[in-house]
Amino acid sequence: MGRKITEFDHALAKRLENVRKNENITQEKMAEHMGVTIESYKRYIYCKSQVPVEALVHLFSSYAVDQDYLLFGTEKNVMKLVGYVLGCSDVDKSEFFMTLARMYKKRNRPAAIDYQTESGELIESVSKKTKKATTKKK
Repeated sequence: MGRKITEFDHALAKRLENVRKNENITQEKMAEHMGVTIESYKRYIYCKSQVPVEALVHLFSSYAVDQDYLLFGTEKNVMKLVGYVLGCSDVDKSEFFMTLARMYKKRNRPAAIDYQTESGELIESVSKKTKKATTKKK
């Protein structure tokens, strides 16, 4: 069972629809860019389901979306994003942080993200100097 729909989820749903409408694309095309069915997309925008991290990653990699706007809105409220990510599985968290590192790398900013699972079993580090993640056992 997924976590409770939050204020962040509502804001994300609204911004997804804003992006879709501003880009003048159909819901079907937006769902395709996210790698989900039209039914899933509708559940996200009506806040019946949470948008999975994989769908956002797929959208970011397949379509030129302003990631800052989609994730943070105009306020760029980092705490809402942190709350969203903390509610995800360890695999989703890892994928999310790796995607953020790639985004920063594309923008030629130094990126260093350390990630540790809740169980404390592994740490992945990504920096601008290394092209792949290194995994270290605790």
